[in-house]
Amino acid sequence: MAYPLESRLRPAHELGAASVSALGAALVLSSPWLFLVSPPWHLAFAGLLLGHAAWRGAAGLSNRLPSQAP
Repeated sequence: MAYPLESRLRPAHELGAASVSALGAALVLSSPWLFLVSPPWHLAFAGLLLGHAAWRGAAGLSNRLPSQAP
């Protein structure tokens, strides 16, 4: 980000999206019948949700950490 103060004051909305995706993956793995997903496909769907959670979580954490640029 161009403004270091903005990155410290801005709430990390990406972490909320990451937690919802991780919760969705846990629900799909625990009860695939609830989402009408057949057993071989529930692993792929949960993997996609976990990938999204990792992607958004990394984006949220990178905005919160101080940058190395002067």
